[in-house]
Amino acid sequence: MTVRVSSKRAEGAKTDAGVPSESASADAVELTERQKEIATVARVLIATEGYAALSMRRVASELGIKLASLQYHVPTKRELVHLAVAYLSLQYREGLEQMISTAETDPRGALRRVLQALLSDDEGEDTVYRFEIQFRALAAIDESVSPLYERFCASYSTNITRFVGMIRPDLTSAESAIRADLVIALIEGVSMVVDAERSERIPRKRYLKRALSLAEEIILD
Repeated sequence: MTVRVSSKRAEGAKTDAGVPSESASADAVELTERQKEIATVARVLIATEGYAALSMRRVASELGIKLASLQYHVPTKRELVHLAVAYLSLQYREGLEQMISTAETDPRGALRRVLQALLSDDEGEDTVYRFEIQFRALAAIDESVSPLYERFCASYSTNITRFVGMIRPDLTSAESAIRADLVIALIEGVSMVVDAERSERIPRKRYLKRALSLAEEIILD
């Protein structure tokens, strides 16, 4: 099984085993169902137990497959991280595209759906957030992971900027990018505060509702 990459990035964009390489564009990668399963297990392990708990044998055990079978799809632990990040980027992009499909006919509705998803506090989103924390920390100390993290952030910012431009076609590209980065900063900051077993001054749901309103103001005002 191989990762399929858009023709613009096909050269050198994948390894022999089909895992997204460091040069692969996160937005251009498509993954097989088996790779998505592997990526999900790796993400959950990193999120719940930390990067040190991630190993090829552990992932194979969680999937109920032999180590050799896992290595056929993902040769190394390092490429497990690459695969987990590639899948997360793909999910962000596909989710955003689905939610903004009604942006032209119902821009405010599309805006609220996207922001609610980004500010979601359900269990699945909490796992994603905890994975991102581990990913950020690993990038700070591992030079081989740092470029991967930078590309992930750039992809995230590009997708939100594109969405802001659809909601506010009157804005210049530069202004859309500024507002997108402000919204991302708000979301990341709120996630940190809410996750820190949460200020007793403001109930969790009320905190997230207020953050949603502020994010809307940043884009619409």
